[in-house]
Amino acid sequence: MKRRGWWPLALVLALAWSCTTYEYKAVPFKAAEAYPNRQEVYGAQFGAKAWLEAAEARTAFGFDIKGAGVTAVQVVVDHQGSQTLTLVPDQIFLLDDEDQYWELLPPQVALDRIEKHTRMGAVGKKGSTTAILGGAAGAILGAAYGIVSDRNVIDTAAKGAAAGAALGAVKGGADAADGDDNRDQIAGDLAGRELKGKPLSPQTISQGFLFFPGEVSSAKELRLKVRNEGTGEVQTLQLPLP
Repeated sequence: MKRRGWWPLALVLALAWSCTTYEYKAVPFKAAEAYPNRQEVYGAQFGAKAWLEAAEARTAFGFDIKGAGVTAVQVVVDHQGSQTLTLVPDQIFLLDDEDQYWELLPPQVALDRIEKHTRMGAVGKKGSTTAILGGAAGAILGAAYGIVSDRNVIDTAAKGAAAGAALGAVKGGADAADGDDNRDQIAGDLAGRELKGKPLSPQTISQGFLFFPGEVSSAKELRLKVRNEGTGEVQTLQLPLP
């Protein structure tokens, strides 16, 4: 068999394996009291962890979230108080080692960054799958042509496989690029993971993420303003981040 006939399929597979794809992965958490920076307010303990290292964040989230331009901070709340609490969104800040304050990344910006970063991976992944199916179909048709035309069956099968793989990759990649499935999944996952805006009910354990710009290179402190929905009072927490 002439190996050069398979290079389109090999190229497609290489591109698919080298790209980052988005895939939901549950991120575990510890009890709030286990975090060294834990603090208590209104009967609720807060603990936090910043995912700054790209490799660690990628392992945790299942895709390169840091490379996508998003810095995730995980917050765990063990609420043993009696009043519902909420975080004041415009008073959530990440303080870096240079004493610069970073605001939360707008949800639409976070979605755009992750979707854009993982789109090529989705294109490559779907393209490679379709290429394999196209290559198999092309090989069968090529072999049939060789038998009917009395030509080299192996040679025509290889050429047919290569042509089918190339056409399949183009079609599969185009379908993935035009589809909204990836974006819808990311939007739903971000909304489900984000802690901002969610009520922290009494006698419950809550956890979620706050998303900051990926440009953040260090994290010294997380500042949260917590509102007691029963009394209207607010208190500020300053959680040091190791």
